[in-house]
Amino acid sequence: MTEDDSSSSQEKTWLGKLAHAFSGEPQSREELAGTLRAA
Repeated sequence: MTEDDSSSSQEKTWLGKLAHAFSGEPQSREELAGTLRAA
């Protein structure tokens, strides 16, 4: 994987987290666990 690929996947992760923050409910068990840990 090149640096460009790495930074691109980080942006997707960041955008994904931002989108899920506004989506209302978690889409997976991992997201639910993360939400509960953050609370």
